[in-house]
Amino acid sequence: MLIVSKLNKYFGDYHATKNISFSIPKGSIFGLLGPNGAGKTTLLRMITGIYKYDSGAITWNNSPISIANSNLIGYLPEEHGLYPKMRIIDIIIYFAEIKGVVKSPKLLDYIDYYLKKFGIYEDKNKRIEQISKGMQQKVQIIATIIHNPELIIFDEPFSGLDPVNSRVLKDLMLELAKSGKTIIFSTHRMEQVEELCQDIILIKHGQEVLAGNIEEIKLSYRNQTYYIKVNGELPNNIPGNIISNAENSIIFQHNNTNEVKNFIQKSLSKYDILEFREVLPSMDDIFVKLIEDNNKI
Repeated sequence: MLIVSKLNKYFGDYHATKNISFSIPKGSIFGLLGPNGAGKTTLLRMITGIYKYDSGAITWNNSPISIANSNLIGYLPEEHGLYPKMRIIDIIIYFAEIKGVVKSPKLLDYIDYYLKKFGIYEDKNKRIEQISKGMQQKVQIIATIIHNPELIIFDEPFSGLDPVNSRVLKDLMLELAKSGKTIIFSTHRMEQVEELCQDIILIKHGQEVLAGNIEEIKLSYRNQTYYIKVNGELPNNIPGNIISNAENSIIFQHNNTNEVKNFIQKSLSKYDILEFREVLPSMDDIFVKLIEDNNKI
């Protein structure tokens, strides 16, 4: 487990992170969210040891993270950090060797596996300057995990990836987590957070705004909105406020749960109801609301 406890970082008089705390169990994907300038990258650089924190603690399996055990971390920064004159195969080997992996036939087979997975095996002898930004992102992803790290940090990993390779990366992240790897996922893409993460922390101006399990957070922000879909005629006595009205479905909002239940029970005998469910707010809705609502930050 990774435990971040009351982490503070100053740059001169600027208080970049303010008593940030969270924990991440082994084998889970954790979302680190926040607007630009929130302090996400500073936090990630403290976890990796690039920055020293001024107070607090970061531990991995009850031991402080330090240079001595930094090889357990794989870090994909948001900015590209590849050497343009090097070949794809050589730069991945180089990053593996930096993390203590000896060049061997086993390592080369491992690299080939990931090159094929991301569809760039045939390009492995090209120089970085000869390939697109999307391909460079795939190279960086492979370089991040090639040393088999226990803790993997992805900062905007889907940047530059097309839908096909985005799906490959999503499947890879789920596969890594299932195998016991712990993943920190920093992104602005809320739909990816909902698809991949179990727990999140949202920070702004270096401090926590919201943290917890995604499903529990969505339930805590429920706003009594419902979806009904029918086969044929729509009910004409929808309670509350109609938010949207399509040919065979309606989304409506009503604050009295008992009235909604009575409406559905009465409608079952009159209409061919195909689907009825509560509509929970998306993480994108919650994110925007919290960032824009100064009274809650």
